[in-house]
Amino acid sequence: WSKSLISISTPAPDTVTASFNDSTSATGTLLVGADGLRSRVRSSLLVDDPSLAINNVLPVRLLGTSLVYPRHLALPMRKLDPFFFQGGDPESDAFMWFSFLDTPANNTRDDPDTYECQVLLSWPYRAGFKGREKPLDPPSTNEERVQLMKELVKGWANPFRDCVMNIPADAEIKAIVLEDFVPRKNQWDNKGGRITLMGDAAHAMTMFRGEAANHGIIDIAVLLSNILSTIPSTSTAGDTQSTSLKQAIDAYESEMIQRTAPAVLTSRRACLDAHDYRCITDQSPLVSRRVIITQE
Repeated sequence: WSKSLISISTPAPDTVTASFNDSTSATGTLLVGADGLRSRVRSSLLVDDPSLAINNVLPVRLLGTSLVYPRHLALPMRKLDPFFFQGGDPESDAFMWFSFLDTPANNTRDDPDTYECQVLLSWPYRAGFKGREKPLDPPSTNEERVQLMKELVKGWANPFRDCVMNIPADAEIKAIVLEDFVPRKNQWDNKGGRITLMGDAAHAMTMFRGEAANHGIIDIAVLLSNILSTIPSTSTAGDTQSTSLKQAIDAYESEMIQRTAPAVLTSRRACLDAHDYRCITDQSPLVSRRVIITQE
């Protein structure tokens, strides 16, 4: 923690060294890049062609916040769903995500009869949105971000409008540019099985199908299973059997890429459909059944 990766080297065939900005380093037999959307490990693996490491930026912008609602504002939302819901605006193509983070049953606030909630508003990044000549970027100041969120819900029905219009002026509003990264077969050199990627570093995807964390968990399970196969074991015939680390990492990356590349693209389609109301149909991946699809 509290340091940044500067470089990666493989000083010997069976070791890898990570060097950090505080002049420290760490050496081991395997480096797993789980360092997120803008992975430095990914960039290091693709240093010969940096363009391959760049995320795809989607034409969507998003503002979001977490805040505590009193009962009279939270209960109308809770009647719609006790956990979360999402929906689009057919007039503007803006989109809303709302979720409960806690309830009176599990918070320790001074006024426990309250609900912490997450509110996200997103919109298509295109000319003409809300009558503007140019695509709408998130404002730079917090006050302007609150004002924009309230502008986006003008004309909406309650309780959706009320929950946004009651966001206080001093609420912390985060702006997000939505990006993804599609992994490809043989896209990077894993240095003889010494370096690999997982999670957002390997397959960043938008949140519009809620699949990213699931795939990250599967990454861990598959990688661990493959690494355990490198530990020598004795068969019933007494022969020592094991898989090389290179074979284990190659097998992990092959499975991971086949599984997650379609998921990234499906989540991308769901995101784009969410911001084009005409596309929100039963066939849209935004609302269709979640299944794991692999591709060769």
